[in-house]
Amino acid sequence: MVIHLWKVKKKLHITFPPHRMFTQYKYNTLGQVIAQQTSDAGTSKFWYDSGEFL
Repeated sequence: MVIHLWKVKKKLHITFPPHRMFTQYKYNTLGQVIAQQTSDAGTSKFWYDSGEFL
């Protein structure tokens, strides 16, 4: 969850995203995304060729 904090005239403001959607990523040892899971679209997997192209 991302929380945003800021001060305006000595008053602290806190906001949360208006939804509870999430996204998780999995990476390979080269730092490339190999999987993505979202709460609305499910899981997507990614493959790279020998030239490191998606």
